[in-house]
Amino acid sequence: MTYPSALSLLAALPLPTLLAIARVSGPDGHTLFDPAAYIAAGLTTELANFFTKIHRSDNTAKVSIFHEGGLVPQVEGIYGLTMNEAIANALNLKTGTFFGRGFRAQALFTAIQHHSSQPFPVAA
Repeated sequence: MTYPSALSLLAALPLPTLLAIARVSGPDGHTLFDPAAYIAAGLTTELANFFTKIHRSDNTAKVSIFHEGGLVPQVEGIYGLTMNEAIANALNLKTGTFFGRGFRAQALFTAIQHHSSQPFPVAA
């Protein structure tokens, strides 16, 4: 599957499903999520498999992955920022340019919320 074909499949999902998928990561630009959380929100297994990657720590402050308080060498999951970027791209939403993953994630999540005209809470 290519990124453009993944965007087409995302765009074909009902808007409430896209909103539920976006809510999994919310405005978080730093977390790797279990694909099962996105599947439970309505993402197809095919798309979950496409967006699932192996993310590796490199033992630096910026690219180290921690789980349950300890450094782990790698994690397989979906990067929340990537998922919300894909949803925004599938909906053809524009957010401007932001420096930093956190600011970018907040802008994407806000754009998705505004597109729905119905803000929704971030999943706890």
